[in-house]
Amino acid sequence: MKTNQTLRLIVALLFLGVLFQLLTVCTLAQDVGTNALPVIPGVSADAAAGALTALIGALTAKYGWLLTVIAWIGILRAVFKPLMAFVESVVKATPGKADDAA
Repeated sequence: MKTNQTLRLIVALLFLGVLFQLLTVCTLAQDVGTNALPVIPGVSADAAAGALTALIGALTAKYGWLLTVIAWIGILRAVFKPLMAFVESVVKATPGKADDAA
């Protein structure tokens, strides 16, 4: 039971870290200047960040399991993408065709 709570805490902290990065990018994009195009035409970066925060908060409150699923998808992608790229490079580097996919 303790492991499950620890895992949920780690997933929540990872999610908050990603959210913080997105909000930082929105803030930096607003500081670029008036010549920069907004992410959504006609909507300021502050309004978009506020709407995104409200949407994520509402979804997390109603569908808590969804946050866990999305976080696991991101974590597994971060682990397996470099691993599979390494396996692919090893397969391409070997002269034999026995390890290649059919």
